Amino acid sequence: MKAVVQKIARQRRLRRTSSFVKWLAVGLLLLLAPLVAGVAMDSSQVLAREWRWVIWGLIALAALRLLITAGRALHSPGDQEIARILDEHAGMKDGYAVSTSLALTKTTGGSPEEQALLGRLHEEAAKLALASTPKHPWPKWWQVGGTLAVAASAAVLFSGKGDLPFRRVLMPWQDLPYTTLTLTGPEQPPLAGEEFRVKGVVHGRIPPFLTLEQNGAPPLTVPVAADGSYLYIFEKGVSSSITLTARCAPDGVSSPVTVVLRNLPLPASYAHQVTPPDYAGSKVRTETQPSFSILRASSTVYVVNFDKPASKVRIVVDHEPVPINLSNSKDQPLAWKAKLGVLPRSMGYHLEVAEEDGVFRPIGESQQILVLPDKPPVVDILAHNEKELKSPTDSFKMKINARDDVGLAGMRVLYYRVGDPDQRKVAIPVKPNELSHDSEVEIPLSSLKAAPHDVIVVIAQAVDNNTLDGPGIGSAEPLMIEVPDDPNAGGGGGGGGSAEKKINPLAIEKKIYRDTLMLSLGRSSTTPEDLTQRQTANNQNMIDMAEAVEGDDMLVGAQLRQAQREGVAAAKLLGAIGKQTGGGYVKAVDQEARVVSALALAARMMKQKPPSEGEAKISYSLDEKESAQDDPASEEEKIKKALAELAEAQAKQDELNAKLEKDGKDGKDGLAKEGEGKGEGEGKGSGKGQGGEGEGQGEGGLSDEERAEAQREQLAAQSESQRIRDEIARLKKGANGVDPAAAAAQMDLAAKLQGQAAGSANSLTGKKFRPGFESAKAITKARVITESLLSGKVDPAASAEEAPPVYQGLIQQYSRRLSYDQ
Repeated sequence: MKAVVQKIARQRRLRRTSSFVKWLAVGLLLLLAPLVAGVAMDSSQVLAREWRWVIWGLIALAALRLLITAGRALHSPGDQEIARILDEHAGMKDGYAVSTSLALTKTTGGSPEEQALLGRLHEEAAKLALASTPKHPWPKWWQVGGTLAVAASAAVLFSGKGDLPFRRVLMPWQDLPYTTLTLTGPEQPPLAGEEFRVKGVVHGRIPPFLTLEQNGAPPLTVPVAADGSYLYIFEKGVSSSITLTARCAPDGVSSPVTVVLRNLPLPASYAHQVTPPDYAGSKVRTETQPSFSILRASSTVYVVNFDKPASKVRIVVDHEPVPINLSNSKDQPLAWKAKLGVLPRSMGYHLEVAEEDGVFRPIGESQQILVLPDKPPVVDILAHNEKELKSPTDSFKMKINARDDVGLAGMRVLYYRVGDPDQRKVAIPVKPNELSHDSEVEIPLSSLKAAPHDVIVVIAQAVDNNTLDGPGIGSAEPLMIEVPDDPNAGGGGGGGGSAEKKINPLAIEKKIYRDTLMLSLGRSSTTPEDLTQRQTANNQNMIDMAEAVEGDDMLVGAQLRQAQREGVAAAKLLGAIGKQTGGGYVKAVDQEARVVSALALAARMMKQKPPSEGEAKISYSLDEKESAQDDPASEEEKIKKALAELAEAQAKQDELNAKLEKDGKDGKDGLAKEGEGKGEGEGKGSGKGQGGEGEGQGEGGLSDEERAEAQREQLAAQSESQRIRDEIARLKKGANGVDPAAAAAQMDLAAKLQGQAAGSANSLTGKKFRPGFESAKAITKARVITESLLSGKVDPAASAEEAPPVYQGLIQQYSRRLSYDQ
């Protein structure tokens, strides 16, 4: 029995050890599993406090279970309990287990047979007990492996994340954030639209970016430096007070910071007093916009009314070092004014108001005062009867129209015979400051004592009242009238016969003279270099003609050679003009007059004879019937010239439109940030162009000086379109039925739109209505129609179109603005 007792003691120790190991393994597994899971999730996703409480509850339950099962795990089983376990694993029933137990406790009395039987039973039970192998409650392999795995995971998390994730899970009642950050606002409250900065520092986990939230606006992304510092600059400021909050990572949030704006006086209204010059005949008017236009020589008093009293106000003019101080009176404390006097040129400016510390602060957007020049009058010859002249005694009749942007002072018609120094004048009275005047003029050719082939020059002019830098003089294109032959005089040869090519030096010379005269009047026609080449070529024509006629009439040949010598002198004068920057046209015109006079005399002396068969394929003539006006080739040249001028005008308008487009972009509408700009942009545009109307100048937009230059270029383009319109109107109707009046109507529309574009360069830049782009379309249509005249094909676009109704009101408004008729 001693061996049984020893085995029972050994099994008791094994059972106690196995129970403790299983309790420890299972308990640690249940305790560490929620802890490791919670730390892993919290360190990666930053759990909310509610979830941390849930994990903490699971850990607490596991710890409570561990404490409850600790007594059972540490319990040491008794000998009888072990004996029963041995009997059970030995296959014995409960009755035999008692015998084994009794053998361990006391000796049983009774008869010898009974004792012998019990002894045998005890021996058999002991053998069975010694042979039995009971199972103890050791932990299963997955329980041990799971415990070791979660313990290793906990060690890895601790080494990589530190103790903060464990403390956050084990102490959910405390605020232990992974990331903390600070946010501070500007040192002093900014003005509306004034630049200011906010900054702060991130502690703990430092992300590459954080989010700056502002009330009522999209959040801003701000980069974070490696040391955790960050800075954001509100370059354009804000329009009202805002509250800012910085956030980074799920648990990083700063205390809110409210940026309160300083309250400065702001312009409430404008009442600028503009006094036009006396000659304009207009009354004093009041401009109610910060940006406005005036006629040069107008006197201006700048008046701005604020919403609250101000201490000091001044105007800062672009590119001017000295500002203009405004003053007010006690009876009108909110009205500030300054006498600007007569402005010599356009100017950009902005207002500044002094704060309590005396420091001036800019308010509002940059504005512009546009100074418009008094353009010279425009004169058009509406109709004349040159084609109906039959003899030197007829009268030349013409209808003319003159118009001016401010008012006409007078009209006149100058006429003279080429080569005659005496110039005559017909004065045409007009009403004071009349904007447009039509008149009919009659000039008897007999009053000039002109002979056949003489050339009469007629120039219609108008004068305005400009007393500042004028008066302005506008001239129509000069008319060149060749005096016809007297039908009763008889004589005179025919021309040309069957020759394939006819050359008329007199007709060519008249064109050269006319183009030279136009240059002297300030009207674009061609270049001095082109005139020089044409004059040199015609000089050769005169020599060739002289050689052809000298066999029949030496006197005519001598006269032609005299004309050629005068032409050589004219070519030298024209060549000299081409090499210098300007001037010299008066001498060239006089010399060209001598050439024309010499050729006209040769024409009267010459008696043409038709060439016989077999003669040269070139014949010369000085007959008026062979003049350029009746030459189909010259009409083609006019069309080609008009097309070249249209192409140049379109390219120039496209260039100006590109400037307007740039002014509004960055801006957009541009076409943009005019809207976005005015801020379409048209930025600076661009962002937005002129912020005073919410569409201001975007970044990258035009400066005030560049915008004024664009406005001047637009006005010049308008004048050029009017000139091209006049040239196209004189073209003949095409054989295909196309009327050049349709193209002239398009150019008239283009000129009006260009005038509107010039006026909108400041106030309408960036809006959807862009007259500059519409004028480019009108020029394109004019080109299509004019090309139809040349090609002979009828284009669907070759029809007259009127201005779209949407533009009529704006065109009329701009016309009234230019005329200062309020």
